[in-house]
Amino acid sequence: MGLTTALSNALSGLRVTQTSMDLTSQNVSNAQTAGYTRKMQNNTMVAANGQVRGVSAGTVTRALDEVLLRSVRNEVTSEGYTNVKSQYLSRMDSVLGKPGSSNAIDTLFNNFNTALQGLVTSPESDIMRSKTVSEAKLLVQRLNSVANDVNDLRTQTERALSDSVDQVNTLLEQIESLNKQVISTTSSGGIALANAQDARDKTIQDLAAYIDIRVNKGDLNSINISTSNGTVLFDGVAAQLKFDGRDSLNPQAKWSADSTQRDVGTLTVLNGNGTSFDLIAGKSIRNGKIAALIELRDQTFVDTQAQFDELASQLSLALSTISTTGTAAADSGKNGFDLNLSTLEAGNSISVKINEGGADKTYTFIKADTAEGATNASFGPSANGDKTVGINFSGGMSSVVSQIQAALGSNFTASNPSGSTLRILDDGATNTSDVLNAIIYTTNNSLNNGNAQTSIFVDPGSNSGYFTAAPDGKGQRTGYALRISLNSAIENDNSTLVNYAAGVSPGDPTRPQAILDALRKSTQIFDPKANIGSVGTPYVGSVVGYLQRIISVQSGAAEAASNVNTAQKTVLDNLYARFEETSGVDIDTEMANLSMLQQMYSANARVVSTLNQMFDVILRMGQ
Repeated sequence: MGLTTALSNALSGLRVTQTSMDLTSQNVSNAQTAGYTRKMQNNTMVAANGQVRGVSAGTVTRALDEVLLRSVRNEVTSEGYTNVKSQYLSRMDSVLGKPGSSNAIDTLFNNFNTALQGLVTSPESDIMRSKTVSEAKLLVQRLNSVANDVNDLRTQTERALSDSVDQVNTLLEQIESLNKQVISTTSSGGIALANAQDARDKTIQDLAAYIDIRVNKGDLNSINISTSNGTVLFDGVAAQLKFDGRDSLNPQAKWSADSTQRDVGTLTVLNGNGTSFDLIAGKSIRNGKIAALIELRDQTFVDTQAQFDELASQLSLALSTISTTGTAAADSGKNGFDLNLSTLEAGNSISVKINEGGADKTYTFIKADTAEGATNASFGPSANGDKTVGINFSGGMSSVVSQIQAALGSNFTASNPSGSTLRILDDGATNTSDVLNAIIYTTNNSLNNGNAQTSIFVDPGSNSGYFTAAPDGKGQRTGYALRISLNSAIENDNSTLVNYAAGVSPGDPTRPQAILDALRKSTQIFDPKANIGSVGTPYVGSVVGYLQRIISVQSGAAEAASNVNTAQKTVLDNLYARFEETSGVDIDTEMANLSMLQQMYSANARVVSTLNQMFDVILRMGQ
């Protein structure tokens, strides 16, 4: 090997060592930079005519485990979902207050119960009547407050969705720009390419927190991104997401694929080819922050609102509903009951208890004024065969009879012998089916007509001002917890808590006892559409029991969400640690590498120095 070749080798060594030192220093300086992966220079030997001519700085590669990177992205998506769920459900739990605290809703229910107990003992006491009115008012105000907070949380999810969509669009635009950088630097294969890939991967990971995505590689190190179900978000050009959010929501606001029925924002994607697709209708987003926000807005908080609406509804109905047992009737050997339906209002009900094939079951028929209302009111059958069936009264008695007959089946006979009378009879001589009883439940809107039950709590948003749980339209139940109020007539004259008819003694405990029993002892069937209980096993119990179930469900959901999020964070942290081990920068390793490079640089420099001296000697010899 000649001196020229030796010098070429040494100089190339100096150049390559210098670039390696630059790369090592970059690794060290970015050791704590999020998304940065360790860079390595793949040096190659230079040879010509069978002789080594030095070394060349090769391509710069990243210490990257692609499989582990995909796992990290997936867990980032899951953590985005669990974190949002945990935050919002924790806030919902805080809204209810710690059970037993002074402003907790269960405490206010207990205070109302306690006041009623005192009123039963001393109905003539103006102090006890005033206290009962005060506690009743505090209770409904707290219900209003809780319902308002639930509605505010829904509105916040709507706004958070809008913000998230803006962020996703920004990230997709950044990915488009970075993808172009990657493609343009691919041919050089140098550090610029590796850094551009790092930046793109970091941005993709930020995107993964919002939406569950799939990333596929293309030519020249380019990538394509789609949702997990295949909806394209990026194919060289960033798709544009749009969200037509509302400034505020109300309890009636619901999502619908039908834009004329939709009262909340929906999420669409506009692809590069100009096509638009509804991501919510297509169930395209299944995980991540956005999926959690959609679920909270359209399901979780809708259910929560429905639970408190059902609580407020049953509180009103328990205190205001009077029952009238049907009159025994018979015809052609068949036995049953006659019921006068003339006083029924929308939402009032008919209860028919039957025995069929040896099994007892109860059919509850709810009056509705429209076909939609009849559908809204219906649910069942339960596990024991009980049914709640909405009946559209708009077609007159013949239509009512026909609908009830269809629900009861051929073993029973429904008819309209006269006027507003409904007659329900068993199967007569066959004797395999019996009508055990039939009861009409109506709303007592009077304070002193001789009925202990009365409308203590009312609905100022209804036409009549009273609450009957009318199922038509969006349904009177929807949003009732936000509207429920103390009857102003009772608030203005607390003697009406005792005086239920002319001549009643101020010391008569009949009405206070009836109110107390209705709250604590009366058994009601709560609508399973609020997701407490199920169609097969609806919750049956008292108003107080239902409240306790709501508190249990809400606190349990918050605790479960927190536990899941904690576990998810642990999984993600462990993956991050593994990723750092394989792809991150280890300072000790880099410093050891830097020391070796310094030695190599010094050795190559000495070779160059020695060769320079030799060239000088040769030049002097030639003089």
